[in-house]
Amino acid sequence: SIELDRKGLDILIDAVEILIKESAPLFRLIIVGDGPDITLLRDLVVSKGLVPFVEFWGESERPLDIIRKSDLLVLPSRREGLPNVMLEAMSCGVCVIASSCPVGPSEVITHRESGWLVPVGDSLALAKGMRTLISDSVLREQLAQAGFSYVSTRCSAEVMTQRYDSVLRSLIGSAGIVVK
Repeated sequence: SIELDRKGLDILIDAVEILIKESAPLFRLIIVGDGPDITLLRDLVVSKGLVPFVEFWGESERPLDIIRKSDLLVLPSRREGLPNVMLEAMSCGVCVIASSCPVGPSEVITHRESGWLVPVGDSLALAKGMRTLISDSVLREQLAQAGFSYVSTRCSAEVMTQRYDSVLRSLIGSAGIVVK
């Protein structure tokens, strides 16, 4: 969803501007999705002269195909729950850089172990993290593999089903209902 206040895509555009001014390694930012602030975001990209570096692909029926072809997923949110796109990217073996929102990314990612976390709203730190991960393919791959391992062992359908079952059984048990 392209909502600047919540998803922080303006922070991402500021980070891209920093990288371009620093002559960072070549990259292309692809923004997938649509939302109420798409026109504002497009205008921001134009006003900063970043059109050659940023593409808007709109909604996709096959977002995992796009994620799988990516080197990095950037999630600069100001607020998040548990973002599915982050878990999907990790399950595809794609490195994630995300804002350390009070909930969500920081509950899953351990900085520089299973992904990269930056302070919320900090475009300079985001640019630095992006520069590092764009330039260092070995580190990027290590973080991607650790993220994949995390999701595989803690977020698989089987694991989640067992967890839900355990929670439901404890709730039923605390209500005095016997389950056989």
